[in-house]
Amino acid sequence: VYLVTRRGTWVCNRIFDYGQPFDLALNRKYLDNMRALIPDWLLNTVVEKKMNQRFDHDRYGLKPKHRILGAHPTVNDELPNRIACGTVRVRPNIQKFTENGVIFEDGSFVEHVDEVILATGFKFHFPIVENDKLIAVHENVVDLFEYMYPTETADHNTMAVIGLIQ
Repeated sequence: VYLVTRRGTWVCNRIFDYGQPFDLALNRKYLDNMRALIPDWLLNTVVEKKMNQRFDHDRYGLKPKHRILGAHPTVNDELPNRIACGTVRVRPNIQKFTENGVIFEDGSFVEHVDEVILATGFKFHFPIVENDKLIAVHENVVDLFEYMYPTETADHNTMAVIGLIQ
């Protein structure tokens, strides 16, 4: 399995220090409070150092071009282990596809590729729910109380959005 990345990613465990779930330990409210007290450059440095203690992103070819608080991380327990043992190989961006392979931007190539899964990002929108009007999305951010309930329609809305954690 080859993992191709144009800009890298920060990989975080689901379980953080002392057995606390990652999304609970570093939730948005906590980070917003920390950002009010600590300059972004220092907070980024501290959190990046913590993430690199378990998995050296530079050594394994996943060090992103952005700082850790600049984009959503990849939360996955298995990926670092798979990269370390070689069952997943990190490769640079794809230059082009051949009849049965891939040529990467660094000139390396892989032949006999059976399948390619493209995961190029996404944009939040909910066209099936009142034509994007019930759940407001502004600059790819959705304001959900408790990460589930649309705040703009809280007085009459009983719908919950499950699994949309940013």
